[in-house]
Amino acid sequence: MPDTGLNNALGIAFDRTRTPDTGSDNTAGVALDKTRKPDTGQVMTSFTTVVDNSDQWMHAYQCDPAFSSIYRSLKAGTSKDIGFSLNTDGLLLFRTTQGDRICLPANKLRETLHTAHDVLGHFGRAKTHARVMDTFYRPGLATAVAEYVRHCPECSVNKLHNNRMVGELGRIDAERVPEAYKAVNIDFIVNLPKSGPYDAIMVVVDRFMKAGTFIPCVSNFTAENAASMFFDRIVSMAFLSTKFITDRDPRLV
Repeated sequence: MPDTGLNNALGIAFDRTRTPDTGSDNTAGVALDKTRKPDTGQVMTSFTTVVDNSDQWMHAYQCDPAFSSIYRSLKAGTSKDIGFSLNTDGLLLFRTTQGDRICLPANKLRETLHTAHDVLGHFGRAKTHARVMDTFYRPGLATAVAEYVRHCPECSVNKLHNNRMVGELGRIDAERVPEAYKAVNIDFIVNLPKSGPYDAIMVVVDRFMKAGTFIPCVSNFTAENAASMFFDRIVSMAFLSTKFITDRDPRLV
C-alpha cells in the first residue's frame, strides 16, 4: 500500500475534495480548476501507484544527474536553494506558483509517462504534459512528453491525418514511349545527411531509355522548385516531356 506521506504529496496537486476558494490553503486547487479535464480521482490513483516506494525514489535521486547534488545537500542540511525541499518520506519537492511538485528522477520517467499517456487514455502531447506537470517536475519534461507521444504505437495507428489530400491515382499506360524523355518518372529521396545546402535528391527516370537523372535539392521543396529543377536539367537539353508519373505528393498536385 502507498505510504500516507506519498498520498499527501500527491494531494498537493490532486486534492479536489475541498471547494476551490481564494484562500492560501487551496492555491493548487484553484489553478487546477481552470485547466483540468480528466477524472482527477483516476489520475490520483494512477500516479499514487507510480510513487509507491519512497526508498526506490530516494535511491533514484542520488543517481540522477539533474537532482543528485540538490538531494545530497538537502539531506546534509547544507542546501541554500529555497526552491527545493524534502517531505517526510524523503521525496524531493520543487516549489512552483501552483504548489509543490514531486521531482521526477530519470529512471521513473518512462513509467510515469506510460501512466499519464497509455493508462489514462492516449491524449495528445499538451494534455499528457499537463497531467504529468500537475504532479511532477523535471527539467526538459515537455520534450520528453512530446517524444513519448510521438512514438506511441497506438497513437500512430489510430490518429487522424490532417494533411492535404494527395492527388488522384492515374493509370500508367503500357504502350511504348515513342522517344526519349517524352514520359518520365519523378520521385524524391528526402531527409538525407546534408551535403552543403542539400539534403534530398530529385530522381527523374526516362521511360524510353530507362536513364536516370539525379538532381540535388532540399527536403522542403515546392512544386515551383521541382519545375525549375526539371527545366534546368532536362528541358535545357532539348527534351520536352508530355507525361509525368509521380507518387502523388501533395506538393506536386
